[in-house]
Amino acid sequence: MCPSCAGPDSNYEHAEALFFNPLQVPGEYIHRIKGEEIPEAEARYYSDLVCALLPKREGLPFYDCIILGIGNDMHTVSIFPNQPGLLMERRPYAIARHPVSGQRRVTMSGPFLLNGSPLLVPLLGKGKAGVLGQLMQGFSPVHPTPASYILAHADNPVVFAAT
Repeated sequence: MCPSCAGPDSNYEHAEALFFNPLQVPGEYIHRIKGEEIPEAEARYYSDLVCALLPKREGLPFYDCIILGIGNDMHTVSIFPNQPGLLMERRPYAIARHPVSGQRRVTMSGPFLLNGSPLLVPLLGKGKAGVLGQLMQGFSPVHPTPASYILAHADNPVVFAAT
């Protein structure tokens, strides 16, 4: 494991333990966002990287598939409630701010997520029952959440749950 990317807030650590290592994904196929770097520089670097490596659709790069997590507060990809600008940001990657810790994070933008890449959304564990219930209520323009917005506007997202 990467020593500088360990910790409770590390999405990479979870991906490495649950996905990359069990599937023996070779390191040359992993392009980690380095959250410990200056966020603005890393967002620019990663946007440039995906633009160079991935095919384009509607002027934006797209992935073969995106595994999309949803937090209990209905955030997704570090787009937290009350950050609607990130749902419209045209760059593939931008900067978000965690509403409690103030931590600045690199996040995918809404248009990039909604650019035709298949979305797989696992809701696993007892703590996700509330998230599933909120998602089943659908998207509300009065009380929008990032997760409900993305799922309401995505092409055929696949949500699977085990609570």
